[in-house]
Parts: sequence; structure tokens; C-alpha cells
Amino acid sequence: AQTALQKGAEIILGPLLAADVRTVAPIAAQRQVPLIAFSNDRSVAGNGVFLLSFPPEEEVRRIVRRASQEGRQRFVALIPDNAYGLRVEAAFQKEVVANGRQIVAVERYQPDPQALEGAVKKVAKLGFDSIFLPEGGTMLRSLAPILTVKGVNAQRTRFLGTAKWDDPSVTAEPALIGGWYVLPPREPRQNFNQRFEQTYGERPPAIASLSYDAVALTAVLAGGEKGKRYTVATITDPNGFAGIDGIFRFMPDGLTERGLAVMEIKGQGGLSVVDPAPASFQRAGF
Repeated sequence: AQTALQKGAEIILGPLLAADVRTVAPIAAQRQVPLIAFSNDRSVAGNGVFLLSFPPEEEVRRIVRRASQEGRQRFVALIPDNAYGLRVEAAFQKEVVANGRQIVAVERYQPDPQALEGAVKKVAKLGFDSIFLPEGGTMLRSLAPILTVKGVNAQRTRFLGTAKWDDPSVTAEPALIGGWYVLPPREPRQNFNQRFEQTYGERPPAIASLSYDAVALTAVLAGGEKGKRYTVATITDPNGFAGIDGIFRFMPDGLTERGLAVMEIKGQGGLSVVDPAPASFQRAGF
């Protein structure tokens, strides 16, 4: 970072890890040079640091709001007792209240398939019309059938998930048919993946789209006056930017808002779009 700044860098892309962001941020701040970092750790955002990532809070906000718009009133959540779970639990509590709905129960469980039945049993008879399941993979495939056995049916109760559900083995689970989850719009990412594979002969790593979007953002802003093109005002343009994973914009606190789609599982791995990702923030209800 020191070398880049000495050579006149006006903006820094990266680092990836929160610990590295904490090291680089004060060096960049001394020169009033903004940092577009790829960490998902909210604690490093702000003071010139902008996080280009996929904050789980955005996913929670989107899915709870859409369920509320459908008329769902009484929410339950089964939350893994880990760092991710604690983070999405806080977002869930906030968003349900913000939408004027009722939190019936929040039950945590240890991230172990053997712990799932006890957690389900505690909430199964409470009377609710939505259940938030921020889980994925084997754990979610184990959890969904237990819910069905205990009388929580996805055809009557809206199962709600995060992008962790976007896995063919999950969307093929019969107990999740009718469930909703959020994810970025698929078509731009599929096109990007295809171009990447054609160029490099392999699938892109998960961070590739973020890196691409960061470079594209700097290119969009590069036409401005030198020394004034990469400022808080230009980076936090309320109109945002169009990226590989849909529209996004930076907030003054350094966090990211994203435009996400809501999908419904239809069975045998099929999906339908419940609510498409917004094309602009003016029409997104942000």
C-alpha cells in the first residue's frame, strides 16, 4: 500500500481479509485515499473503507420484507449457534420489527445434525406462518424433513432462506418445495462465468466477480478530474453501480446495499422468480 500511494494511487482495491484491511486502512487514510475492500466484516467499514462484499444483512432484509409484503405476520427463526448465525439473528430481529411483524420465537442450535430435532420440537407447535432458516448444505437438508415430520409444512408455512440455499442439492429437497430464498440476479453471473471459462479454461473463484466489479467501478469514475474522481461523494453515488452480481451501492458508513432476487423452490431442482432483482435503486424501494 505504501508503494502504491507513493506512486500516486488515488484508490486502493483490496485487501480481502479484515486483519489486512485494518493494517492498510490508516495508511490510506493519511493520504485521504479510499479503500474498496472485499471483507465481509462490518467492523472494518467506514472512515474511507468501503466493503464490496455480500453482507448477510442485505439478504435478511430482502427476504423478510418480501414475506411481509405477502402478508406473513408471525415469524420464527431457527439459527445456527455460530458467528454467522448470531449476525443473521440480529438482522432478522431488526427487520421483522421494522416491518411491523411479530417474532414468535428464535431458537438457536449447535451446528450438528443431532441437535436439530430438539430445536424444531421447541417451535413446531407455536403457531406461525413463516420460518427463517439461514442454513445450507447437509444441515439444511437434514433440518427441512424434520420440520415436515413435526408438522411444519412448507406448503402452509413459508420457509425463508438466504443465499446459502442456492445449491442444487438443497433446491432438490422435497421438504423445501415452496420455500423462498434470495440471491443476486443469475444471468449476468452466468454470462461472466462463461466468459471467464472460455478465457482461462476453468470456473472463476467466488471473489472473481467482486474483483471485476471493483475494477469496473474505478473505470466508470476514472473520467472525472484527477484528485477528485475517487471521493466519498462519487463512490457513494445513490444511483449505485451495475455489477456482475446485480446493482450495488456504497453507503456513507462503508457498507453495501445490493439488489437481490427472491426465488421459490418448485421441486426437482426447479426454481421460479417470485420477485426479480431491481434494475435500479429508484424502483427498488430502498
